[in-house]
Amino acid sequence: MKKWQKISLISVFSIAFLLLVIAPLFDRPQEEFIERVVSVETMTVSESSFEESYRSVAFISPLVITQAAFQNIGTITQINVKEGDRVVVNQVLARIDDEQSRLQLQNAREGLSNAQFNLESAQANAETQQRLYDEAVENDEARINELREEQIQAKVKRDEALTLYETNRDELGDESQVTIVSLRDYNQAELEYQIATTQYETALDNGESNDVLIARSRYDASLANVNANQTQVNIARNNVSQAESNLSNTTLRASVNGTVVRVVGNVNELATPLAPVVVIASDELKAVFGVPFQWLPSLFLNQSIEVFNSTNTINAQITSIAPIPDQTSRTYEVGVALDANTFPIGSSVSVSIALDEVAGVWLPITSIMNDGQPYVYVVEEGRAIKRRISLVGFNNTDVRVEGLLANEEVIVNGVKSLRSGTLVKVVTQP
Repeated sequence: MKKWQKISLISVFSIAFLLLVIAPLFDRPQEEFIERVVSVETMTVSESSFEESYRSVAFISPLVITQAAFQNIGTITQINVKEGDRVVVNQVLARIDDEQSRLQLQNAREGLSNAQFNLESAQANAETQQRLYDEAVENDEARINELREEQIQAKVKRDEALTLYETNRDELGDESQVTIVSLRDYNQAELEYQIATTQYETALDNGESNDVLIARSRYDASLANVNANQTQVNIARNNVSQAESNLSNTTLRASVNGTVVRVVGNVNELATPLAPVVVIASDELKAVFGVPFQWLPSLFLNQSIEVFNSTNTINAQITSIAPIPDQTSRTYEVGVALDANTFPIGSSVSVSIALDEVAGVWLPITSIMNDGQPYVYVVEEGRAIKRRISLVGFNNTDVRVEGLLANEEVIVNGVKSLRSGTLVKVVTQP
């Protein structure tokens, strides 16, 4: 038998054997496929009103991180604290060399003493010049009054002389020796009256006398000298205040109650206003969290906020809202001041802010799934269908959503066993 005939014969027997083995399998009846049905609870979509709230996670940090630095330049002579030390306000942290500051203060105080002495001397001189000026004014007024009195007396004497002359003339005649003498006396009295009047009116027209003018000039000069010396005293006082401040600044004190987290400076190093020596974390705390832009209009300073974790709940107020967003997260940092020891530094806490009552579609948060975007399952023709939604508000365990139609049935329980298209059976409907 040829080789190809042997191969053909073997193939025929192999095929026959396979047919005998497989044929009974095709004769069995086919099993019926039963689709899985998931029992679910649903709620009908409708609009309702709830008090909306904003919830987020915040992180606890010190309210203030103080980088204590000297205001003056100098060599550090003392550092009185170490990392981990508790400090209180005004506690001495460090000192720099104060020899130069003490010398400046001594010189400033001497300068103030000299300026005050000069001022007192100027004030005494001004009092003397005022007295002399007042005397000159009184003398001037007395002289004018005296001239006025002389004018009045001269007028009286003239009038008497005129009366006597007219009487003698009428009784004795113009040629009478008595009349002639009385006329001569009248003319003399008239001349004296005119002289007195001229002197009085001239004094009035001339105003203040030279003595008064000189006294006033000297008094004005003394007042100017007082003002100049007062200015020097003020400058000297400012110099003393500045010197006292410089001396005070040679001692570095704590500005907050807190804990030393780092000692940067060392003894014998040069301290400058730009180089912190000690870093202090305040006892007072703050909770910090980021808020997206769309929520920013709902927040304001002093707004009530609840800060809590599993063991503690604090009612506080918003104390800061950043005016510009963070470069990375693009959220606006919100700060909440807290008392010391309310939460551990570095821990995370939850925050909740009660907002206005808002109408909309509210779903239990447990009914919402997320695969990178939020979605829910709705019932359509007895099957669960995935529906994308938008989250626009929160209230404790409820979420306000957009993207659903009125009267749609949303699956609220049993969602974890579903896939889009799963056959469902509604067992209850709130």
